[in-house]
Amino acid sequence: RRIEMYLEIDYEERNAEIRIWRCRGYGEVLKVPEMLEGKMVTELASYALSSSRPAEEPDPSVIKHVVLKPEEKGFGEPSELCGKQLTEVYLPSGLRLIGDYAFYFCRNLKVIHFHGNIEEVGGGAFMWCRAVEQITFHEVTPAENGVSKVLGELTQELETEIFYTDGMQVRLTFPEYYEEAVENTPARIIDTHWHGSGYKYRQCFPETKLNLRLYDELFPYAVANEFGDTCMNLALNRLRTPVQLSEKAREQYLDYLGGQMQHLLERTIKNQDLETLELLCEQKLLSEENMSQAAKLAAGQGAAELGSYLLEEKRKRFRPVKKTFDL
Repeated sequence: RRIEMYLEIDYEERNAEIRIWRCRGYGEVLKVPEMLEGKMVTELASYALSSSRPAEEPDPSVIKHVVLKPEEKGFGEPSELCGKQLTEVYLPSGLRLIGDYAFYFCRNLKVIHFHGNIEEVGGGAFMWCRAVEQITFHEVTPAENGVSKVLGELTQELETEIFYTDGMQVRLTFPEYYEEAVENTPARIIDTHWHGSGYKYRQCFPETKLNLRLYDELFPYAVANEFGDTCMNLALNRLRTPVQLSEKAREQYLDYLGGQMQHLLERTIKNQDLETLELLCEQKLLSEENMSQAAKLAAGQGAAELGSYLLEEKRKRFRPVKKTFDL
């Protein structure tokens, strides 16, 4: 999908750095620029991408305006790139601060691309961003300053991909959770109860660094508390990027997927998910019967590519034994 390049930006210079206040343009995808006027973009102001306005507007005398790619201006007047209009946002690599309510009520926002330099996330920054389902972090250093801060602000199930500066890459699922305030009348206090395994999974960042051993140890807890699809996502993603995956942890994921094979195959064929099918074959999770069953499902749903792949894998793995006759 093409990212619209024409942008009108309201910004402020602060100590030779740039704070973004507002963006206007076309479409539903926003790519915030890395630099403006030769200075790094390091901050999103409060309510910067929200359709709401802050209680106190910035001093007009300090706000500057710039137009990027004016030759690509579309028909009609550009609209504010904020709120329900946005479905995907690319944030710059130098961004360090996300202001209060910066994404407030971006209710159709599904995908956000971060870098690993986020130092501070303001209060309510992602409030009512319930449609977010995928987050990618680029150029993450071993200290991982920004990953845990962002994940801690979003409570829904998230598919997350992290690219580290040393070349390591992981794909992880973070389940949903919610908190409930319960009054403890005798003690005259309010207790907070956490529901769902997602809260525990977001605690796998001691001193802001991802600990994959802790992440893998939570899987039995997830199986006891989450729906099957979430647990399948957890297992599949760890097998796809088996960084620091112990043999014990690998076996627990394989055992779980083996016990869910019928539903997993139905889901995979329905979504025409060749990547997952390839993983299942690579991990030797599919028996000859599984492959035959999946091939029939693929044929019934018009998934020709998956059907061809299955037949070829079945031919390679389960070659018919030639009969011999002794005379």
